[in-house]
Amino acid sequence: MSRTKKIFLLLPLLLGACESMPHMDVFGPKYEPITYEVARMAAPQAPNAAPPVYCRASKGSARFDGAWKDFATADFTVVPAARAPVNLSPLKGAGALNLEAYFDDDGQKIIFCPVMDGPPEKKIPCSSIYALEDDLQDGIKRTFDIPDAVQGGAISCAYDAGKLKK
Repeated sequence: MSRTKKIFLLLPLLLGACESMPHMDVFGPKYEPITYEVARMAAPQAPNAAPPVYCRASKGSARFDGAWKDFATADFTVVPAARAPVNLSPLKGAGALNLEAYFDDDGQKIIFCPVMDGPPEKKIPCSSIYALEDDLQDGIKRTFDIPDAVQGGAISCAYDAGKLKK
């Protein structure tokens, strides 16, 4: 039997087999739209937003333009795994000390570093406070000292601003 005759004999068989398969066209299968319930279950869930941590720095002195002066109470908020500015100002006179806080939620600590200019390899002395989840639920108070920037200060942090320690 010739090759052409074999193809003509097999063609109805192949076409018949296609009839029993799910509907397909040259552009691929035709999918039905997903119902709302299925779509809702299949959609990725956004992670819960981490609650902010409210902090208050007080009672200490800071280096403002080379001179040590008592600083005014400063409130700030930091979110886990994010940076936040902490700006201290003297009780009397002019000046500012800009710090940056970073809440390292993996290590359960908040790191404080002065913001300063310099070459990339310059080492900046920083300080940190450690706080467990329960500590931040209840509110904590720690010593706030940063080498050559802040001394004799206090810092209080909590998830609820009403629980900041005096």
